[in-house]
Amino acid sequence: TAAQTQVAPNAPSAPAPPTNPPPPPPASPPVREAFGGFDTWVNNAGVSVYGTVEEVPIADHRRVFDVDYWGVVQGSIIAAGHLRERGGAIINLGSILSDRAVSADRIPIPAALATAAVHHHLIRQGLRMQTGLVVETGEAREVHHFCVLAGYGAEAVNPYLAFQTLE
Repeated sequence: TAAQTQVAPNAPSAPAPPTNPPPPPPASPPVREAFGGFDTWVNNAGVSVYGTVEEVPIADHRRVFDVDYWGVVQGSIIAAGHLRERGGAIINLGSILSDRAVSADRIPIPAALATAAVHHHLIRQGLRMQTGLVVETGEAREVHHFCVLAGYGAEAVNPYLAFQTLE
């Protein structure tokens, strides 16, 4: 590229494949027909992969990007067109704090400590009021555990281990 030639003229390069976003889903018209419209749009789709970069197939990396990035962009575009006419809110959910993928290579951090650290980082960055914290943890088993996480900044808690125990 021209920028690369200016910065590092002797650096080798390889062309990257073009990225074309998938077509947006036709979500708004069916919702308008069924309910007459909407005043809140929540982008909460997300997928993830676990493994080293070499282990995870390219198709899985592509799927993460298509859902986590393009899904939010396209959902927001669909919602903005509708909400511009009648008002409302778009809520984009991002990452979830989770201890689910703990392994010998991934040491867990206590959920309360991780929640408090992210909460205070967002405060220092001036972003806390624009961000919701969702904690997915196997640690939450008693009411007190949920209260501690809420006190440290979690708006929602998914106690996946408790749910698995009930199954």
